Order: sequence, then structure tokens, then C-alpha cells
Amino acid sequence: MDLFKLLVESLKNDEIFESVFKMEERRGTKILYEKLKKSFNMEVICNYFKEKSKDKNFVIITEVGKIFPLVRTHALLNNLQVIFNETKVLLFFPGKYTTTDLRVFGFKDNHYYRAFRIDKKIKFRLER
Repeated sequence: MDLFKLLVESLKNDEIFESVFKMEERRGTKILYEKLKKSFNMEVICNYFKEKSKDKNFVIITEVGKIFPLVRTHALLNNLQVIFNETKVLLFFPGKYTTTDLRVFGFKDNHYYRAFRIDKKIKFRLER
């Protein structure tokens, strides 16, 4: 699931996609950011994930960096935790995971994550 595509789809569904560019030109990026935070919130995001991931065992989330800081990884993962009770989630992000926090673009967010790094040492077992 591509978070940037979700943002674009949400803006188009709300019929404001074209107007956001004009708003940014007229009122600036900061005002646009504040307006987007109100319309593209966790409720919208969680409803999308809930709808698109029905009966899925595994979800991959991408393009977190394209919408940073509009959507923060800790808020996203905390809210999705309720939806993905049994579903595995793989999050790709531009940064570093330190076993206790994510550092997107080098910013420390001071939030705890129940996550682990996937690297070459992990072997997946196929069950028949």
C-alpha cells in the first residue's frame, strides 16, 4: 500500500486535488500542510487500510517518506495496530530503525515500536 497514492486518491475523492496546488501558491506550504492534516487524517487512512486489507495475512506499506511529516510513522503504526491484530505489517521508510525507534530522515521521534529489522539473517520457512 503506497501512502502517497493514498493521499492523492483521498484528495481526488474529496475533489480538492487541483485546488491544493493553487492553495499552496496563494497561502504557502505551511497553510497547505495544516489543511491537509485535517482532511487526510488517521481516520481516513485507517478506513482505507481496513477496506483494502480484508482477509490479507500480510501488508506492505511504502512511500512513508513522500508524505512525511504529514503522516508520522508512530501514529500510523499505533492506529493500524487495532486493524491488523493478526496481520503482519512490513513498513519501508527512509531512515534507520534502532530497535526502539524509527529515525525517518534522521529525526528521532522518541516513540517505542514493537518491531524488528528484517535482514539477511532471517530465513523464511515454507509450510506445506
